[in-house]
Amino acid sequence: MPWQEFEWDGNHPALNFVNTLDERLSAGPVERLGGYLALVSFARQAGLIDAKTGTALAAVAGEPAAKDALRDAVGLREACHRVLRATLSAKAPASADVGILNGQMSDAHANRVMSVSAKEAAWGWREPHAIRRPVWELALAIEDLMFHDQRGKVRTCAAGDCGVLFIDLSKAGRRRWCSMSKCGNQHKAHQFRSRRA
Repeated sequence: MPWQEFEWDGNHPALNFVNTLDERLSAGPVERLGGYLALVSFARQAGLIDAKTGTALAAVAGEPAAKDALRDAVGLREACHRVLRATLSAKAPASADVGILNGQMSDAHANRVMSVSAKEAAWGWREPHAIRRPVWELALAIEDLMFHDQRGKVRTCAAGDCGVLFIDLSKAGRRRWCSMSKCGNQHKAHQFRSRRA
């Protein structure tokens, strides 16, 4: 399966998923989910599916249902982004966006099955290699984020053209940049040039 590179600055799978539209606030956003294989690659690297499932899903990437799954994943991503941006601005999100999240989460739960052994109970899937599996996994990751105790620590990168969302895990709770090696250093370089001008 082709291995595509993604950025992992969000500190949560749902935020890393939202950040697959890179440079979101710039004049030319970069779409990292250019096809179903990229979606499968992301889910695999994020630890949402295993290698066997990834290989099985890569084999059906050309099917029409795979395009539908990608379309739904991108719609889910954008609805999640709008909901998070609204809540970061202390506003109520649009009911249509919350409806998209609810619909995808309901679909995911409808396809989960519980197995019970003498030692434990575990969640699984009716069809582990279903084409929509990455969408289901991402919907559940978003659900986890929405009810996570660290949701209040979600921040937006301070760079005006970035838009990356992340959970601030710093001790002081004042992280400003998605990454010091990217936006943080660019800001420092800009300040340095401004002072010298």
